[in-house]
Parts: sequence; C-alpha cells; structure tokens
Amino acid sequence: MNWIAPLSELSLADIDRVGAKAAHLGAMMRAGFNVPPGFVIDVDAFISHFGEVTDPLVKPTPPRLQAELMNNVMQALLTYLPDAGELAVRSSATDEDGQPASFAGQHSTYYFVTPNRIDQAILDCWMSLWSRAAIAYRRSGWVEVSSGETPRMAVIIQMMLPATRSGVVFSTDPVVADSTDCVIEATWGLGAALVDGRVTPDHVRINEDQGLYSYHVSDKRMQVSVSAENQAATRLQEIGQDQRNAPVLSTFEAYQISNTAAQLETLFDAPQDVEWAFVDDELFWLQSRPITSLAREHTFTEPLVIFKPLAENFTEPLTPLTEDLMASVLPKIGAFYEGRLYLNLDKLQKLNVFDLSEAELVDAALLRGLPDRLHISWQKLLKILPALGLAFLFDGAHWLRTQRASYAALARYADFTAAVKNNTKLTLQQAARQLIWGRWPFEPIGFRIFYTNVSAGRYFAYIGLLKAFTRRYAPDFPQEQLSTTFHGRGDMQSMELLKQTDYLSALLYRSLEADAELADKVAKIIKGNASELPSDSEFALAFETFLQGFGHRGPKELELASPSWRETPTELLKLLYNNPPREARVDQIHGNHLAARDTLNQHLKPWQRRITSFLIGRICHYMALRENTRHFHIMGFDTLRQKVLQLEHQLLREAKLRVAGDIFFLTEAEIGDLQQDEISATDAHTLIRKRRRDWQRQARLAAPLTLNIDRPVEVARGDLSGQCASPGDIQGVARVVTSLSEAHTLCAGEILIAPYTDPAWTPLFPRAAGVIVATGSFLSHAGTIARELQLPCLVDVQDCTRLIQTGQKLHLNATAGTITLL
Repeated sequence: MNWIAPLSELSLADIDRVGAKAAHLGAMMRAGFNVPPGFVIDVDAFISHFGEVTDPLVKPTPPRLQAELMNNVMQALLTYLPDAGELAVRSSATDEDGQPASFAGQHSTYYFVTPNRIDQAILDCWMSLWSRAAIAYRRSGWVEVSSGETPRMAVIIQMMLPATRSGVVFSTDPVVADSTDCVIEATWGLGAALVDGRVTPDHVRINEDQGLYSYHVSDKRMQVSVSAENQAATRLQEIGQDQRNAPVLSTFEAYQISNTAAQLETLFDAPQDVEWAFVDDELFWLQSRPITSLAREHTFTEPLVIFKPLAENFTEPLTPLTEDLMASVLPKIGAFYEGRLYLNLDKLQKLNVFDLSEAELVDAALLRGLPDRLHISWQKLLKILPALGLAFLFDGAHWLRTQRASYAALARYADFTAAVKNNTKLTLQQAARQLIWGRWPFEPIGFRIFYTNVSAGRYFAYIGLLKAFTRRYAPDFPQEQLSTTFHGRGDMQSMELLKQTDYLSALLYRSLEADAELADKVAKIIKGNASELPSDSEFALAFETFLQGFGHRGPKELELASPSWRETPTELLKLLYNNPPREARVDQIHGNHLAARDTLNQHLKPWQRRITSFLIGRICHYMALRENTRHFHIMGFDTLRQKVLQLEHQLLREAKLRVAGDIFFLTEAEIGDLQQDEISATDAHTLIRKRRRDWQRQARLAAPLTLNIDRPVEVARGDLSGQCASPGDIQGVARVVTSLSEAHTLCAGEILIAPYTDPAWTPLFPRAAGVIVATGSFLSHAGTIARELQLPCLVDVQDCTRLIQTGQKLHLNATAGTITLL
C-alpha cells in the first residue's frame, strides 16, 4: 500500500482517512490559502502497525516501522518536498481538532527534522496518541471516551518554516459572550511557546467592522529558538530588550490576519481557532480548527464571592505555587477557583453582626459599600460575643497598639524579612506563615505586618461614622465631597514613591541633556544593548538609592512569579524615561485638603468640629497605616520569592527544571518530590506544561464575581457606570492602557482607562486628568492615589478597556458614578 497523500489533494471529506488537522490544511490549500507544502501518512499506515485501537487509555509497545512505509515516505519527499532540507513532522489524530474537543498541544510535533531522522519522528508522533497529556485530556471530561472508540493517528510532513513571528487568531472571541470581535495573540519565534503557555503574547482585538479596538503589548521575555537542535521546541532563549516590549505585528498585518480568519470562518462554516506564522514578511497558515469552549464547570456547592482586595491588584489568576502557599497560611474561610480566591458567604454571614440581606452582604464583600443605615442584630452579636472576646484576648493588644503605630515601628519588618530569608531551615510554607502572621502574638507590630494591615481597615468604619455625623450636623455639605477632607500622612509610602519617581524622572531628563555618555547608555539599556548605568553619574547613584528603598515593589506584587523592580531595573528605567518631568502637584493638593476641611467646618459648631477633627485624624492615620503596611508586607512576598528562586536555581543546575519560571507551576510538595527524585524531571515537565496551558486558558476567562449566588441581572444603560472612588466631573480624551509597557502612550490631560492599577502604576496618575479602572474599590490603590491627587476616579467599571477606545471623548462624572461616550 502507498499510505501517502499530498496535502493539496485533501478535503474535509478525508477526515476519517487523514484526521481533521490534515483535512483542514488540504481544504485551505485548495481554497488558495498560503499553507506550507507537504504530504500526509494516512491512518491506514497506523492501523498496519498498531492494528485497531481497542482502548485509547492503554499505551501499546512501539512497533518497528515497515520498510514499505519508509520507501514510500522517501519517494514522497523527492516528489512533494524536493528542496526542503528540514521538515516539520506533526500529528493529525482522528479525534483532535473537532468541535467537541481540540486536543490542542496534547499530541507531538517535531521541528527541524532531517530526512535521516524522519523515521523516529513518525514513530514518536504515533506514540503521542498515548502521551500522558493526551490520556489525561481524555480522562478530564473534555471529550467522552468509551471502550468502543478507536482513535487513530495520521502524520503530516511539511516544509519547516523558520518562523520569525507566530501566533493564533480566533475569528470570534471565545471568552466574551455574544462578542463578534476577532482576537489575535502574537509572539516572536516559533508558536510552541504560546501553545505551551511559556510566554504571554501580544493581545490584539479587532471588531467586526475591521476597527482596531486595542493592541496590548506584553512583556515577551522568551521565545522558542529557531534552531536545528530544537526538534521538540523545548529550548527557550531570551529576547532582546528592544523586542520584549515591542509590538509583534503592524496594524496592517493585524488586519491581514483578521481578514483571513473571517474567510476561514466562512470556508469551514464555524468560528475558527487558527495558527499562523510569518517568515520575515510572508504570512503562512499552519492550522485551523473549530473554536472549543474555554468555560469549565466548577464543583463547589457553597455560595462564594471573590476576594476583592486580591482581585483588584491584577486580573490574571495566581500561579499554582502562589495559590498553594496562600491556601496553606490563610484562614479557611473560602476556596480557590481558577487561580482566584473566593470567600464563603455562609461563613461571612456567621461573622456578620448586622441585619444584611444576601445581596447587601455580597455588595459589602465586593467593597461596594454598605446600606446608609445599619441595624445591629443583637441575636447574632450574642452568638459570636464569646468568640469576639477570645479573639480580643488573643489579639486585642495588637489592635490597640496600632492606634499609635509609627512608620519607624513598621520599618523593623525589613530586619525581620532578612532573618527569614537567611534561615535556610524554614520551608516555603513556614517562611510564608512567619512573614504573613509573625511568630507569636505579642512581638513588635513591625513583625506582624499583615495583622497591622488588616487592623488599618478600621478607617473604613471611621469614614462611615464621619458620613453619618456630617449628614446629621452638616446636611448642606455635599456628601460626595467628603473624601476631599482627608488624606494620608506625610510619611505615606505610596505618595513617597510618587515623589521619588518624579524626582528621578526630572533628574534623568536633566542628566540626559548634560551628559552625552549617559544619554547613549540609557538609550542602549532601553534597547537591550547594555545592562548597567555609568556608576559615577548622579542619576545612577540616585537610582540605586531608590532601589534600596523601593526595589521590592513592582507590578503584580502579590504574585510570587512576578519580578520586582530590583530584578528588572530596566523596566523601571523605561517607566521613568517615558514619564517627562511635570509640575509637582502633591504639596499643592495637601493645601486643597485643608481648604476642604475649612469649608466643612463652616457648617459645624465648635464641639462638632472637634468630633470631625478626631474622625478625620483617625482616617488619615489608618489610611497611611494601610498603605505603609502594604509597602512592607510586599517586602515579605519579595523575600518569599527570593527563597523560591534559590530552590529554582538549584533545580535548574541539576537539570530537573528546564527554564526559569517553571517552579511557579508546581506546588511546594511537588518541588520537594522533585528534589528527592520521587518524580522525574520528565514527569515534572509534563505537569508544568499542562499547568502553563491551563493558566493561559484561565487568564483569558473573566473571573466571575460570585459562584452559586443568584444576583439580579443589571439592566444595560446607555452610559457606563461604576463606583466613585474619588469625586469629580470632567470631559477628556480616553487613553486605554492595558499594561505598563504602554505607559508611555498616556499624554498629559487624558483620562486613563486601565484593567487595574497597583503601586507600579503610581507615576502615571499625575499625568492623567481622571482614572477609570475595570476592577477596584474605594479602598483600592487607584482610589487611594486618586483621592490624594484629587483626580476623578471611577472603579469597578466592568469591561471598560474593551467598551472604551483610545481617542474617544468622554464625560466622566465620578461623583455620580457615570461615564458618557461623547
């Protein structure tokens, strides 16, 4: 038998003979799409070597390849690929790339295969039908498997493309319901890094009218090397700094990909998930399959609500190691789902002493506020009074001490983290427990920084008292302007961070004008052609001093896999370079807060002023305490990350891990098993590969705010709406910034639209006229900094980065909580 068919002669009618992947490629070639040439070894060759597969979950013994097959393959190479020195050998199973399940990444592909090694690549492709990943996929419930099913494997052999850029395109957004947007993901080099989840790609969104909604440029730190020694696409290489944060595609290329995806959707009569690659400027199409659902059923039965203080720091799910360590040390009052922490509403209701409905409690848990009038449930209070008494005996002294906590007392945490870091006997879980909770109840408050942070939440209660008091005794004073009367103390670290980055930015620009050598070096560092500043420059010394105080800060601070500014100073340098000097606002705004208090006092009698002065003083104290304890407990996360990196370096030296960052996709117990050789490096890599793909899938899905809770459907309105975090009413032009790599695009006076903000975003705020974020609350970073700078700020505006486009003119009425697209 021949068993060989050229791709150009195949169609969808051949699926049973060559598998869906090969049949789709043939149909694409016949329709005129630019597909790399090649041929397929059909499933009859597979059957000839393996017989009929009776159990797809049991791996057979590898057969010897028949001489007749190899003779046919060599003849096909001469006929269909006479000029191809290197080949790509790809699987095409009969149960993959279908509508129910795609098996994406479960079967093997081999790159840069030379003709003298093609026999082993064919056999390995066949055997990947029973790879651990494929078997786990069949068992996972994504595809039904019965003993009567007989999956078979065809093998595609194509010309190898030395791809310079690769990616996938979804002709219809697979995540957002009822969306007709086209979504493109793009990265440098071969696409295997994207499929395996080892790189975060650029994310492009184009609407059905071929309008570019957004281009989110990601930090693409690694790429799969284009090398003949990289057959399994497992070898990664670092990307130069000039390419890491550069867009992979031009706007024209994005439109070209989107247009072709729409044509493929028409060709196959279904939304398509398509792989593509550029070799220099020539676009090739590598695969097209129906889009499979990204949703997954959960197994929880209890009502859950997302833990907002964590969710508002970044939108991506936690990595498995971060989730594992958090789950081991946090109180058992919830559960993790898809990398996000959820609180058990039933347990919250037991701790709640007020008469709140389920909907009101959910809003409180989502930090959306409380009812104007609260009524204590004395029955609930009496039930939990003994527990409250015990809690006060155990920890009340600490709460009392925080009433006068100074910055100097908190600063002792730095010495504590150094001791934990140097203690090599501590496991990761033990280190996490000490860094978060301290060692015992009565040690200095600077050693129990997380407790102190929680206690600082009292300022929300003081705000409630201030609102109630002014409503009664100063009814003519606008309640929405009350937040303008208080601000953090002068030692609040988030504002100190802003002052110092402003100073560094001004110093950098002065130095660049006066020092040609420094200007040349900074330009090379930003492009990735140099790594260190001239050590004797004034700016370099100031930069190093800043890193000593704030080097543990950075984006996504509560995620252990996220590097700090100390580890990636180039990212901080780029932020400063793209942040031109401006007139200082912080000191001026302090006077505005005092003026607002004077206005309030005009509505009050002397004894009433003393009460409001006390309440405002407490609010200012606890606001600063909350921000400052965050500054230090992030230092604890940075310390824990350094201990993780020490373990990772050891495992990389021993070749038990393949690339930096893999350790964050294992749990602590699995890391221990890997160290003790209780699991092999191969098994660990398979597990990491699967979890990276799962993480990428979860990152595409918007986290549900609640699980197992019936909430009223919000009626669609003409205006977008959200929660007021800082009052104000302005009109301006929108600038959508989805990551810090796009920070330089924000112009002075524009309205910043962001998915979230954390302290690394702080330097952007004084440049903005207003702020709108998709996730956040009154207590979030965005709200706190906006109030300090007296910027209108609206938080919890769901999907705002998609619904608002850069360049649109907006009317932002943060006081009323509305946004109007003008």
